[in-house]
Amino acid sequence: MLELYHYNDSVCAQKVRVCLAEKGLDWIPHHVDLMKLENLAPDYLKLNPKGVVPTLVHDGRVVCESTDIIEYLDEQFPQPALRPEEPGALARMRTLIQLQDDTALIAVGLQTMQRYIKRHMERLSEEKLAAYAANHPMPERGAIHAHVGRGGDIPQAGLDQAAADLENAVGSLEAALVEGPWLAGDRYSLADVTWTPFVHRMTILDMSVFWEGGLRPRTEDWWERIKRRPSYAEAISKFPTFTSFTE
Repeated sequence: MLELYHYNDSVCAQKVRVCLAEKGLDWIPHHVDLMKLENLAPDYLKLNPKGVVPTLVHDGRVVCESTDIIEYLDEQFPQPALRPEEPGALARMRTLIQLQDDTALIAVGLQTMQRYIKRHMERLSEEKLAAYAANHPMPERGAIHAHVGRGGDIPQAGLDQAAADLENAVGSLEAALVEGPWLAGDRYSLADVTWTPFVHRMTILDMSVFWEGGLRPRTEDWWERIKRRPSYAEAISKFPTFTSFTE
């Protein structure tokens, strides 16, 4: 039995849902509403001490961190295989997944915080903001949320760097696609799983200019093909987006 603790519009949760959809696996959903601070509930922190999503529970075994989860799923449910056998392609896949973990996750987080989450946090009471900052197991994350909730902004230099990092990352995708139609070569892989939600988020953040209009044609073509895959509709497009925070 597979159970997934997730938030509808978390990029990391989306990554795992894409993998589950590509594998054709059934799973039991447990929605953890980050905007209601359900990730800080004691029962959830017992599963995931960092208080983040997603968390996978497979027959009682708990797996945290989205990259670890998708690798775990590919090992436990090997068909269809989502890791290339050819060493060079496997190395490219791992490099692109690392790029997401090290760079894109932080960059989209800052941009999303300023553009959308800030508007939600500003609606919380001072009591809730203080509790969030005090109780979050990752103090820096809790402090940032409380800061924007009190009317603060992410420094413009940080936002500019995040945008530059994401544009450079798209450049890396474009370079990878020279080797084949998919990010690791001839076959769809965990690299494509990983980058699907992040490119999706960039479209929400008005960053599709990084590849559209012939600027990076291989990435543009890849993205159009990604959106036609059943896993995109099943794992991403049917769920609500952060844009609802502006209403």
